[in-house]
Amino acid sequence: MELKVIKIGNSLGVIIPKKLLNSLGWKVGTKLLVTWDNEAGAITYRKK
Repeated sequence: MELKVIKIGNSLGVIIPKKLLNSLGWKVGTKLLVTWDNEAGAITYRKK
C-alpha cells in the first residue's frame, strides 16, 4: 500500500484507509506504540 504524506494543520501525517483500520481493530482513541529505524527509513506502529 502506498500512502502520501500530507499537511494536517501545522503538522504532517498520513490518512490510514478505513479498511485497514478495521482490519487492525484500530478506532479513534486507540493508543499506539511507535518505533522507527532511521537507516531503513521505516516506522512501525503497534497497538498498545
